[in-house]
Amino acid sequence: AALTMLAALILPHAYQLPALRSPAARAGAPTNVPMMAAGFFGLGGGGGGLPSEVTEVVNGFATEKDPAAIRALWTELKRAYGDEATAVQAVLRQPQIINPSYTDPPAVISRSKAVLVEYMGEEESIEVMLKNPSVLQCGERGLREVGPDEIKGFAQIASLGHKLGPQLQV
Repeated sequence: AALTMLAALILPHAYQLPALRSPAARAGAPTNVPMMAAGFFGLGGGGGGLPSEVTEVVNGFATEKDPAAIRALWTELKRAYGDEATAVQAVLRQPQIINPSYTDPPAVISRSKAVLVEYMGEEESIEVMLKNPSVLQCGERGLREVGPDEIKGFAQIASLGHKLGPQLQV
């Protein structure tokens, strides 16, 4: 169980290391992946549309994703974080949280948050979720296999890894 939590914590951050990116991405070259049009996702904060920062993240995915799945994840993230600005922070910190290849089904977000709130209350849950947005991908069962102290500890490690990330790049 702890290994699953550790994997959820560390592995999603690996894509940020230049050595693990494709040679074209390391060089900053455009890839052959078609960019998804902003209008395709219905930009704007209302009605499940994506803010420009989130659309930019989605456009950076290696493969094109189903817009309905992206919108469903965005709706769940806004609900979990309580507002759009905080949800944007989470996506920018951990882009894979809005990627349906990694966060599926979208309801895993609300089920994960429910366990966090049960363990530590709303305010502390949001703090943990901001330090480690990947915690919302663990699901109820994964989070129940570990306790609140382990979840908080992993969030601290994720936060430290995020702060040190630029120094760790090769």
